[in-house]
Amino acid sequence: MQCLCRWLLSVRKNYRQVTYHNWRHAFNVGQMMFAVLTVSKLWRIFGELETLALLIACLCHDLDHRGTNNSFQIK
Repeated sequence: MQCLCRWLLSVRKNYRQVTYHNWRHAFNVGQMMFAVLTVSKLWRIFGELETLALLIACLCHDLDHRGTNNSFQIK
């Protein structure tokens, strides 16, 4: 439990304070994935490792995002 908490806090710390792609967004995506996996019972099909990988991916998918879009990057 302590290792999990430390990891979560580390992930949270590495999200920037931008308008949308921030820790709150990552947490919402993770919560939605948890709900989808639980309600649909897909976790039974995927297994423990794949389910864990999906949840980790959801929490980390916008890590260190600068809050800019593709149009801004092209300019």
